[in-house]
Amino acid sequence: MRKLLLVMTILFFCNAKLFSQSPDSWQQRASFPGTPRQEAAFFAVGGKGYIITGSDSAGNLLNDGWSYDPVADVWTVLAPFPGGSRRGAVGFSVKDTGYVATGFDGSNELKDIWRYDAGNDSWTRLQDLGSYLAGNFPGRTSATAITTDTIAYLVGGYDGSPGYVKQVLRFNPSNDTTWSLARNFANVSDLSLSGRRWGSGFAIGNAVYCGTGFTNSQDIKQDVWRYDPTINSWAQVADFGGGFRSNAFAFSLWGKGYIGGGDNGAYSNDVWCYLPTLNRWTSVAPFRGGTRINAYAFVIGNRAYVGAGKDYNGILHNDCWEYTPDSTTEISSISPTELNIAFNNGQLQVNLSNVPDNMKYQSRIRLISMNGIVCLEQELNPAITSIDWSSLSAGVYIYSLLQRGELLVTGKLVKSY
Repeated sequence: MRKLLLVMTILFFCNAKLFSQSPDSWQQRASFPGTPRQEAAFFAVGGKGYIITGSDSAGNLLNDGWSYDPVADVWTVLAPFPGGSRRGAVGFSVKDTGYVATGFDGSNELKDIWRYDAGNDSWTRLQDLGSYLAGNFPGRTSATAITTDTIAYLVGGYDGSPGYVKQVLRFNPSNDTTWSLARNFANVSDLSLSGRRWGSGFAIGNAVYCGTGFTNSQDIKQDVWRYDPTINSWAQVADFGGGFRSNAFAFSLWGKGYIGGGDNGAYSNDVWCYLPTLNRWTSVAPFRGGTRINAYAFVIGNRAYVGAGKDYNGILHNDCWEYTPDSTTEISSISPTELNIAFNNGQLQVNLSNVPDNMKYQSRIRLISMNGIVCLEQELNPAITSIDWSSLSAGVYIYSLLQRGELLVTGKLVKSY
């Protein structure tokens, strides 16, 4: 009989400090010496962060760029962006290469895209938005760019038409024809509902999360959706925990997503963390820079960096704040030795015999793939529960043991075949 290797690692951190800076905290870093701005494009590659273009306090459009080295805590000016001055462009990185695309030049919504070579501080223009696809692809501004390891997604935006954009475009730099269409955001057709601009998004594994933002019916939204590229479809997840929001910043760290700041009728500085295993938002440390819209946000290593944008008093900033996350998934309510997960005759067995009596009932186990998709969920009985997971592919899965929706313990399972 073939043997299935099952490795179980209980993820407990309790009071361990993984960083010199306290978890879930903000620390101010060097401000960039350039003009304070909002609506800049931004990305991170090669251990450095980049901000490009934007607009100043008088509404003038900018074409300068800056790179940030977090080790030296120093900003360096770049060669001027050859695509010209603009605001509302998107920046993103794929396979450690940075890109800037779309935006508004004061007269037109743009559809160009540029690749940045950090080695010689130079830009190369690539295929325009939607090149080689059927139909008309006008330029756009105020879209949301979200990247997985290999693919970038441009969601929504404004293209000058009365309704905002519903389209989702995939950018794959490894293909000769880099652009392809994905399912419209929230699965809406071109004939129903409205599009979205000024949204927020992040990726966890291969799953893309996007939501909040503003519609052409003048609604600020709080819904959030997850895109599964394997089935080319969006599914709604828990609404953003901070309520209605547009023009917020977003990033992902340690398998969690974060959305903060933004406009909900008044500008905000709250920050919320999304736990995909629980489909739940929790409040974390507020942004110490104060209220902020249209800020940049990029991730280098295990830290996020947020700054610039406009505050509630209308002042634009050139600051930089470093966020250190709390890497713990949750604090467990039971000890690792009380929970037994074993493999027997092709099935998982979860044994609750040794857990406290008040935790044996109304419990369930959930298995989630590394791209954040729930693959299996089953109720548990108070003793031993056998679970057939033969239909699941080999790989790593995160399990969560929940009681009445509250997390008791989480861990990792490795299925070898």
